[in-house]
Amino acid sequence: MKYGLDVSHHNGQLNFKLYDKDFVIIRAGFGSSIKQIDKQFVNNVTQAINNKISFAIYWYSYAKTPTQAIEEANACYTIIRQYTTSTTPIFIDIEDESVANLTGTELSNIAESFVKTMENYGYKRLGVYSSDSWYNKLNVSNKYFKWVARVGKGGVVGVEPKNAYDIWQYCWVEKSPIGTGNFDISKCNDLVYANLFKSDFNFGVPDVDGDGEITAHDALVILQNVVGLKGDENNADNK
Repeated sequence: MKYGLDVSHHNGQLNFKLYDKDFVIIRAGFGSSIKQIDKQFVNNVTQAINNKISFAIYWYSYAKTPTQAIEEANACYTIIRQYTTSTTPIFIDIEDESVANLTGTELSNIAESFVKTMENYGYKRLGVYSSDSWYNKLNVSNKYFKWVARVGKGGVVGVEPKNAYDIWQYCWVEKSPIGTGNFDISKCNDLVYANLFKSDFNFGVPDVDGDGEITAHDALVILQNVVGLKGDENNADNK
């Protein structure tokens, strides 16, 4: 069994030199604008690369239509393209209360519009994150990985999801030496891990400043050129 945390700016500034899990899933941003990049994305993804930690990317969605989901995927691609390869796993995160009233068909169309757009950009390992209860109505193709959340009361370890899954987010109160506070933790079996992360450390960031080392400074220069800003929180940022 393999284990990994998912992280965002809500976890603060982290030190991945102390990371003790098998993989990490990093939030790149949310919504439909590149200005909504996660404030710690550059730091987190650069550290994962430098410390040779297998990583995936997730994008928190507010999309209410397939068109909005495509816009979100375009924003996600613009932000992550400097740091990823075609085999970097990419997930859309569908869980926001603003879309809770949508039908299963509507949510499924949103999810598939996002992942198909990323597929058009050349990404091969794509998936959908949502809760076990939302997966009761989500109908996602089996060609995409299913990352399913089901925890117990208070965020402690819960019972196994009722729906089929590849990755199970099973606890929201994990502790880690990389930072303080609570972390979400997920697990998957060795076969899923091999298919999702196998031998891919995503060395996609060039040595921009020419110092012979890939650091956060190189990533920041790239980010400023692509986005023009360090990040902007225009929508409510729930996860």
